[in-house]
Amino acid sequence: MALKRMFNNSVIQSDEFTDLSNDAKLAYFYFGMYADDCGFVDNSKTIFYILGIAKEYDQVITELIETEFIIPIDDKKLLLIRHWNANNYISRYRAKSRYMKQKLEGICLDDGGVYNQDNDGEPAVNYFTKTADNKVSTLSDKKKRELYGI
Repeated sequence: MALKRMFNNSVIQSDEFTDLSNDAKLAYFYFGMYADDCGFVDNSKTIFYILGIAKEYDQVITELIETEFIIPIDDKKLLLIRHWNANNYISRYRAKSRYMKQKLEGICLDDGGVYNQDNDGEPAVNYFTKTADNKVSTLSDKKKRELYGI
């Protein structure tokens, strides 16, 4: 997993982001720092405890979902940062996530690299499992277990 993270000005200087509460902005930045290489956050409650805003968890998560900055997965236990690929560049051939294969089903990437739950764009799971010559990778079972946690 990468140790450096970035935030794109087109995301954090937008009116939508500016209108967020300070707790939601802070949570978004921390989610960006703790996310895996595909943008998944699986410890959101821990992050809220670290920030000292655990009491506002439901309110802030709802705000980030309604403003479409995060996508809830598995009843909000797992979160996906929608603008992850706009904020960070991690080569899709090197990206590692234990949720990649199972949880990216039904998620698409639009032309700007933003995750969407509609079927508009390339399926995200295909994007991350293609090889350099744009063919779907045929990984060994051992390699799949290492990469995807299955």
